[in-house]
Amino acid sequence: MQVEGTIDGYGLYFRSRWDSWRLAIAETIDQAITAGRSADAIFYHESRAGMAAFDASWLEPEQLDVAMRACLTAYRSGAKNGGYIEV
Repeated sequence: MQVEGTIDGYGLYFRSRWDSWRLAIAETIDQAITAGRSADAIFYHESRAGMAAFDASWLEPEQLDVAMRACLTAYRSGAKNGGYIEV
């Protein structure tokens, strides 16, 4: 699952595959797509949240909503990186 978009004029990218997911916010959508922990993202969070095998590849809409809302709340609060987020 992938979500691409913008927030506050920045690029936003969410990817959920295998046993983990990540959300990055960067200057451009291309930078958000390639962002990692060492990249200069405005906001970055990744989590396994207790997932195994292909769990993250098949997030239920409610799980996606919880993950995205938690990350965006952390972003809005000024956090550089989100904390552990249970999905």
